[in-house]
Amino acid sequence: MGYTQCHLLSAFQASHFLLSYFLNLLLLTTLLSYIWGMKLNFHLETEIERPIDAVIQLFANRDHLQKWQPGLVSSEFMESKPNLKYRLTFQLGRRKMKMMETITRNELPQHFDGYYEMKGMRNEVHNSFTSAGLNRTRWSADVEYRFKGIMSLVAPFMKENFRKQSMILMKNFKGFAESK
Repeated sequence: MGYTQCHLLSAFQASHFLLSYFLNLLLLTTLLSYIWGMKLNFHLETEIERPIDAVIQLFANRDHLQKWQPGLVSSEFMESKPNLKYRLTFQLGRRKMKMMETITRNELPQHFDGYYEMKGMRNEVHNSFTSAGLNRTRWSADVEYRFKGIMSLVAPFMKENFRKQSMILMKNFKGFAESK
């Protein structure tokens, strides 16, 4: 075998090794994300044309949830220690969904924090309300979604959908509060 043939063979072997290395790395990364999950984080804000006291009164009243959360059928109290927990049931078309809501901090208007869990997903939200003028309230939310299992593989392609859904809830509440 001549020098040129050996040189070509080792170039082929090297490129084959590199391709194999990167495919294995991609497979390992996908597998780890499937096992340990993945996260999506974003920050949302909106201003509501109502004084902060009126906004907090409406937000804190669980009887109003169905008026601004699309598809919410029920909110069932489950327990109070160490945190308040509710089972939320949603009807979206013919699909019924249940999730657990856990309120970890209720110090309105500065803090209303909690997380929402269902199979393959956990959504943690940190809400705060501040006065933005005489009759204006700024609502800020830091949102984190954590996914496990098959959801961790699908979630990266749906990031914008999760952000939009969170923004829809804010807009719905804003519309509800401003109509009161």
